[in-house]
Amino acid sequence: MELAVKAANSGMWNTIESVGVQLISFCIFIVMAHYVSPHDFGLITLSFLVVLSLQSVLVYNVTIVAMRLPKHNDLVYTTTFWLSMLISLGAAAVVYFSAPLIALILNAPGLIAVLRPMCFVLFFMGLSRTHEAWLTRNFLTKSMALRGISGSIVGGIVGLVFAVRGFGVYSLVAQQLVGSFVSLSLLWLVTPWKPSFQFCRSTASDIVKTLCRMAPNTILYSITTNCDVVLVSWFYGAPVAGYFSVAKRIRLAVQLALADPLKPVTFSVLAETQEDEARFKQAIVKVVRILAMISLPVYAGVSLYSNQLIHLAFGAKWESSASALSWLSLGGMAITLSLFCDNVFVVKQRPLWSFYISLLNVLFIVAFSYMIYEYKLPIHFAAAFALPYLLTFPIYLFLLARLSRVDYLIVLFALVPAGFSASIMYLAGSLGSPFFGGFSPFVQLLISVVLCVFVYMVSLFFVARNDLNESFGIVKAMMRKISPNYSD
Repeated sequence: MELAVKAANSGMWNTIESVGVQLISFCIFIVMAHYVSPHDFGLITLSFLVVLSLQSVLVYNVTIVAMRLPKHNDLVYTTTFWLSMLISLGAAAVVYFSAPLIALILNAPGLIAVLRPMCFVLFFMGLSRTHEAWLTRNFLTKSMALRGISGSIVGGIVGLVFAVRGFGVYSLVAQQLVGSFVSLSLLWLVTPWKPSFQFCRSTASDIVKTLCRMAPNTILYSITTNCDVVLVSWFYGAPVAGYFSVAKRIRLAVQLALADPLKPVTFSVLAETQEDEARFKQAIVKVVRILAMISLPVYAGVSLYSNQLIHLAFGAKWESSASALSWLSLGGMAITLSLFCDNVFVVKQRPLWSFYISLLNVLFIVAFSYMIYEYKLPIHFAAAFALPYLLTFPIYLFLLARLSRVDYLIVLFALVPAGFSASIMYLAGSLGSPFFGGFSPFVQLLISVVLCVFVYMVSLFFVARNDLNESFGIVKAMMRKISPNYSD
């Protein structure tokens, strides 16, 4: 029981850190967008992409050997720290000296001056990783969460001051450098463990072997996560990548808001019913239906009102992001539901299915991006990052139906109530918007959202009243996960 309490508390603080850092970063991002150009955002996005990719491939998994030990071994952790420092220092040096080549490949000439100082962020990540692993392994994630949130706040304040004073892209660099340094300093301060001047060659060899074994999957994950920004920059340049990064960040914020609270609820349902085939089948269909009811109207609304959202949050100079956001929101519908399918694959011990579909998505993305650019197709370039997920979603549903032994058409028809109601909502919003032209942009958006919610709920009430009641039950369960003191 004590272990379960520790694990639950650790998970809660991990969630607080993730949501807190994302929320703070997003709010600061909105304010800074009024002072920094799309070209500058494109440069910092590309540099951060390089840093995070190297972190995930070389730095993040370096602590696996230490964390999987049943008991703490100081020599293993110390060896991990020194090896992590050497790897991150080497990676930072490679990025520093290859910055001109990276800028050439990404079609971003101004990237050199941004990428070189960002090498320090990569080095700070290497110095942090072992301490993070030690705190996680000992269920002391509260300290880690507070230092992450503190680093985001301090870095954000510094970035805002620099942005207001007209430092442009260097305000974004300062935000990352200061935030990373503050997080590192606080992490070392709150971690009881300190490395000694020891090194074990056999442990280092085990760590390197583990990194090599995990490299293919980690590299593919980095590619699937970041290939969109790379392709946009490659074909269209850093300014367009800046517009695209704003749209992507909003879509990721929506996905985080929907997927993170839903994931523990749906995963618990799957784990509890997996031994009973009849209950498992029923749970699969029910969860698909209710997930669609919650996610489809949100993404449809973001797609419909992308222009108003971008204009109100980021200003007129970012309006070019609206079309990209509209397309990415359409892809987000499929992505959120696909994440549930991934959970089922994990529960049923078929994680490779997700790997293969992710690889297929990457191939589609590259192919669509090339065709839209090379043949100048009359379609927005962001379609290349939405259509693949819409095309592979039926494959997800087919594999889900096969694995759960549910008829494919039954799973498909589970999407109909939400799909129909979201379509009616979209139509009502499109037809109603012209009548609100006399109001301010904010009031227009507010009235439009109220109209869409009303139309969607009325439509659901008539086509799927029982499912609507069950969706309210899911929302209540989500609230209990977020706040244990929540009551009906």
